[in-house]
Amino acid sequence: MTSMELPVLALNEVFIGESLSSRVSYYEIQIDDGAMVKQKSSGIAICTGTGSTSWYFNINKLTEQCVAELLRITAEHCKVNLPVDDKQVVTDICTKFNQQLIFEPDSPRMAFTVRDPIFNATFSPTTPRGFAEKIRVKSRGYDAHLVVDGGVSYRFNDGTEAIVEVREEDALQTVVFR
Repeated sequence: MTSMELPVLALNEVFIGESLSSRVSYYEIQIDDGAMVKQKSSGIAICTGTGSTSWYFNINKLTEQCVAELLRITAEHCKVNLPVDDKQVVTDICTKFNQQLIFEPDSPRMAFTVRDPIFNATFSPTTPRGFAEKIRVKSRGYDAHLVVDGGVSYRFNDGTEAIVEVREEDALQTVVFR
């Protein structure tokens, strides 16, 4: 097996998926030291702390409409009185959830999102979003790509493997002004 280190570093994110967004991506994924799991989805977005305020944030953020609907359903289902019509409560919950998606630019971990995961008898439910120090992906696609920061694209077809990680020597060096 030939191994190659790509000559680029990601500032924001790495996306792995089929070239046409309408096609389902098929791959195997391993998060940290977990088991290698087969998945189908619309692709995987992996971001650094810098990228957590961009595409990753917008993929995962909740809208006030969604929070309000969930509050209504929860109140009805649990037969409890919740302030479902209090716009400030809805806004506060929405903001709190969305802010926890953002993490420090110099964090040694990455966040990942499995976009539109397909769960069925063949593909068991897995964690669609989380944090990791190392992510290994093996392509089962036929026109897939690995895209760095929305610009540089590499073919990522059946059998190709990628390991995405933040290495200390490549970590972003930041200065925080307060």
